[in-house]
Amino acid sequence: MKSKFTVTFPSFLFPLGVFLIALMVFITILQIVINDAPYTNIWTYSLIGLGVSVGLPVIMMEKIFKITVNSNKITVRTTLGFKYSFDVSEIISVERRVSSKNLSMERMFIKTSKGKRLKLDSFMVGYEKMIEYLSSNGKSAK
Repeated sequence: MKSKFTVTFPSFLFPLGVFLIALMVFITILQIVINDAPYTNIWTYSLIGLGVSVGLPVIMMEKIFKITVNSNKITVRTTLGFKYSFDVSEIISVERRVSSKNLSMERMFIKTSKGKRLKLDSFMVGYEKMIEYLSSNGKSAK
């Protein structure tokens, strides 16, 4: 069966990450202006660190992470940019779970015979195509 599609995070994550970083920088600058001092305490500057530590991974998830399916080959590019591939025949288990906290949130866990693990969330773009692809290749979820 010929199939070619990608699974990615939704595009709204990039502006969200940029907004988080910009918000923390703005609050820090505002604190410096309000305090009217050439220096300020460590807590004010830690807001920038908080914004970057939360915002940057969100940006990286949207811009770097991608799962590409091409025929029987699945290629994964992780959030850090590492790539690995596996054949659909190497999949040993597919498990779908519904979150106990949010009933509309579903996750799919894929394990391969070579020890690779992949987690997909239902809000990802292409999630439904992946379910159809795995079902058509005899890898139905438990």
